[in-house]
Order: sequence, then C-alpha cells, then structure tokens
Amino acid sequence: MARAISILGTGSDVGKSVIVAGLCRLFANQNLKVAPFKGQNMALNSYVTLDGAEIGRAQALQAFSANVEPTACMNPILLKPTSMGKSQVMVKGQNIGEFAATDYYASKASLLNKVDDSLEELMETFDIVILEGAGSPAEINLPEPDLVNLGLCERHKVNAILVGDIERGGVIASIVGTVQVVKESQKKYLKGFMINKFSGDLSLFDGGLKIIEDLTGLYSLGMLGKFNLIPIELEDSYSLNNLVLKNENNLQKIYSHLEPCFSTKSSVLNVGVVKFPHLSNVSDFDPLRLDLNVNLNLSSELSDLADSDLLILPGTKSTVADMEWFRKRGGDSFLHELTLKNKLILGICGGYQMLGKYIIDDVESQSGKIESFGYLDVYTEFEKMKLLARHEGKVFLDGRLITVSCYQIQNGRVVSNEPWISIGTNFELTEGAAGANGLIYGTSLHGIFENDDFRYAFLRKVAKNVNKEVVFEPYSYWQAKDNFVNAVAKLLSDSVNIRKILDLSLIGE
Repeated sequence: MARAISILGTGSDVGKSVIVAGLCRLFANQNLKVAPFKGQNMALNSYVTLDGAEIGRAQALQAFSANVEPTACMNPILLKPTSMGKSQVMVKGQNIGEFAATDYYASKASLLNKVDDSLEELMETFDIVILEGAGSPAEINLPEPDLVNLGLCERHKVNAILVGDIERGGVIASIVGTVQVVKESQKKYLKGFMINKFSGDLSLFDGGLKIIEDLTGLYSLGMLGKFNLIPIELEDSYSLNNLVLKNENNLQKIYSHLEPCFSTKSSVLNVGVVKFPHLSNVSDFDPLRLDLNVNLNLSSELSDLADSDLLILPGTKSTVADMEWFRKRGGDSFLHELTLKNKLILGICGGYQMLGKYIIDDVESQSGKIESFGYLDVYTEFEKMKLLARHEGKVFLDGRLITVSCYQIQNGRVVSNEPWISIGTNFELTEGAAGANGLIYGTSLHGIFENDDFRYAFLRKVAKNVNKEVVFEPYSYWQAKDNFVNAVAKLLSDSVNIRKILDLSLIGE
C-alpha cells in the first residue's frame, strides 16, 4: 500500500528540510525504500543529478539521507531568483526561461501535471515518500494551483504534519492560526503537529501542547529540542543569514568518527568568502565551515575579509551584476593588495568568470562585452542553454594526482588558456585556470571541497604560501554529513511519535 506524509511549516526556516532528512534516514533504517519530494522550491543552492537535471540542494541531502540517488522527480519545479527581479524556472531539472512573479503565477496551471506526475511516479516506485512544504500553507493569498502545500496534499490524499518554531515566539498562535485560515476542504489532511527548536525542560510546554490540541483537533506528535548541530547544505538566503558557526559542542557529533583533540589551535587558516548579493551554491563551503583547520568568514564587507589567507569569489546567479557590485566596493584594489601579500584567490563558477579578461553576456544581464578583473587568461561567453553535468576529474596538486567528483551549473562558457583540472569520461577535457605565479585559481566546478584529498592539498598550499605552521586534523566531509543526518534521525526517534507518523502516512487514512 502506498505511503506518503507531508511536513509543512508555519513559516520558512522552521526546520522542515532537516526534519524531512531525518525522517528519510529513520525510515530507510527500517528497510523501507524512501524518497523525498518538494513540488516547488525557491533556492540558489542547487545540485545536478546523474542524468543532468538541476534540483534543490536540500532534496539532494534528503536523498542522501534516504540512501538513494537524487532525481528530477524529487524537485520538479525549482525557482532561482535573478538580479532582474525575476526567477529562472527549472522544470524537471531544465531551464524553461525567466519569469516575473505575476507571469509565473499565470503559468502555474501548466506546471501542475509536472508536479503531480512526479509525485505519482515516486509513490509508485518507493515504499514511502516524505513531502516537504514551502513557506506556510496559511499563505492563502497566493493564486492557485498549490504545487507544494495542502493543495497538493488534497489532490493526492496525503496527510500532513505542521511544524512550529518555538524559538521565534508565538508558536501557539502560529499553529492555531494556520489551521484556522486554511481551506475547509484541506483541513482534514492536517493530522498532527510538532514543536521544533525548544530550549530547556521540554515538560514546561506540556500545557501548551494540550492547548494546541484542544484548539485545533490536531494530534501532538512531540517536541524537538534545539538542534545543537551545524546545519549542512543550507537551502536559502534566510538560512544563510542565520548561519550557525562551529563550536566544540556541535562539532563533536559530526567528528565522532575521528575523536580529534579540540584544544585551541595555535594556527588556523583564515578563509574569506565574498557574500555576493546573488550568491549561489553556498554549500560549496560547508566542508570548510566544518573544518577545524579553517576559520571561515562569509561577508559582504571587504574589510572583514582583509586578513584572509585564502579569498574565495563564489558562484552567483548574476555574474555581471555581482562583479559590478564588488568593483564599486573596491574589489580591484582589494584583490591586488591580497596578491601583494602572497594570499591565494580562488574563483568558483561566477567568481571564476570575474577573474578572467572579459565576459560577453547577452543572456543573463544582457550587458554585452564587459571587462573583468584580468587575473586569469580566460574569457566567458554566456549561452542560453545551461550546462548541467556531473564529472570525475583529476588535479595535480601537492606533488600528486588527486581525483575529484564535482558538478557544473552554468550558462557561461569559459575558454581557458591555462587549465589545471582534467575532466571527462577519460579525463580528456581540460577545465579551470591557474595564474599569477600560482596565486590565482579558477574553476567552474561545484562541490570540489567535498573531496577530502583535494581540500587538504589545497589548504596545505595556502598554509605554505602564508608561512603558517598548521597541524592539520583532517576529517571526511561525507562521513561528517552522514553523522549529521544520523544525529537528526536520533533526535527525531527520541522525541517524536514515529509510529504515529508512519500510521498517518497511509494514503487515504
């Protein structure tokens, strides 16, 4: 019998994505075939599937949690905001164009079948599908059809659980209010609720749970204490602005496979990341953010990044607009000063394009030919067809040949005269650029720091350049990610009525 359950929230960033990931791992551990699903997602943090489809990074993490390969069906609609007040719309992983909000809402009816068919395909293939809502189902002002919340549940007879964030305050009102304003025909699919991010003695809110049950008729599924974990693979800009930094307590759980010494290190590497207005794929830096050897600083203020041993110009959804933003803030002189101090600079995707000689963009910004910073012997020309691909690559670094797994998401095609990475079926293609006597590097490849050997070879190069004696304490990023998901799953298992959730997942019950 088909099973599915939807995890909805009283608002954005209440913990839906992480809870879905934890449930995926819990049910996978019960030998169930599990798939995540989010009908419509808005995020600049994305991932490429094996068959070249672009989906939200959160759904890729949830698929990892379920021990399955991510597919386009898990996130059939992905919206990627651009600098033009529009969003690039990805349907089943492929770009169909840029839409203003009003135009997108007018086209939603034509996308309904893509969403419904994707969910049906997953429900036919897997034992249980864990749906994730977007924003709140109480946003009843948004035009129909609903591709992601209770409207989707109603069409497919899927029960839903409402998650409230007590840390924000007003959790009783947010849950009760949500139930009151949703459509009468959809209320019957709201079956239960859980409270997230509670600090202190959970029993202090027992009376609150009873009040919510009495006012809504929903079943209390339990309360989750605040996750004392570093969030991995953040989904959107709201989460990014509330980024949790590492400390000894939350690192212990993800480093449990190594049991390193957490004594204060005499020397760490300062890695700065420019926080562009349209920053994308911030997950590229999760492996650095979790690394004991690194102090990662993400900032839009160049003064905050002045002591960087390594400066990273990250990916962006609006390369030309963000390059001009950086230039107006003194980016040219800032980069020059870093090179004079023998600091390394790495550009990834859009940041890589900025480090070249020029950019020809008649697609994204429609700015034509624009001079870029000129540090690398490359130029970029934008094309309408987006390049989406997964790769294996080889890099000669730290005196040895290192294999890397990575992916590309770009409209800009970079032509390089000084590549440093080999990719392709037989590593026959060249990629990236290296220049300025080994101080400036660029690559179009995302996820490159997830490769542990590459990360430590590159960090050793950074340390050598700035004459820092760093005693590296290496860790496995993929093991850390697995530990993160397991910790979330354990918290859910200890705190929430999982048996009841499984019962509610029966379609039509």
